[in-house]
Amino acid sequence: MTTPAQYQHQLSELQLDESPTEGLTPAQAQEKLALLLETEKKLQEIERAINLDIQVVRSRYHARAAATMAGSSSRVLESNKHRVGSQARAEETEKLNAERDSKLTPLEEVKKQADEMLAKLAVTRQGLEKQIQAS
Repeated sequence: MTTPAQYQHQLSELQLDESPTEGLTPAQAQEKLALLLETEKKLQEIERAINLDIQVVRSRYHARAAATMAGSSSRVLESNKHRVGSQARAEETEKLNAERDSKLTPLEEVKKQADEMLAKLAVTRQGLEKQIQAS
C-alpha cells in the first residue's frame, strides 16, 4: 500500500502547465492537448490507486470492527476467554474507528488534491478542444 506522502510526491511530480492557451497555433494547441491528456491519464491512475487504498483500509477496519462486535477480538477477550461487556466492545470499536479515520484522512486529502488537479485539467482541455475546433 502506498503512503499518502508517496502519493503527494507523485502528484507534485506531475507539473501542470498553467500557461495561457489563447493565441496558440493549431499545431501548438494539439501538442499541448496531447501533453495534457497524458497528464490527465496519469492523474486518473493515481486517483484509482488512492481509491483502492481507501477501500482496503475501510475493509480491514470493517472486518476488525465486526470481530470486535462478535467478541472474538484478542483485545476484547479476557485471559480466561470469557466475553467482556458491551462497554468494552464499544470502547474497542470506537478506538478502531479513530484509528481507521486517522489512516483515511491523509488519503482523502490527497484524493481531494488529485480531484482538484483533474478539474483544472478538464477546464484547460475543454478550452484547447474548442480552440482546435475553431481553427
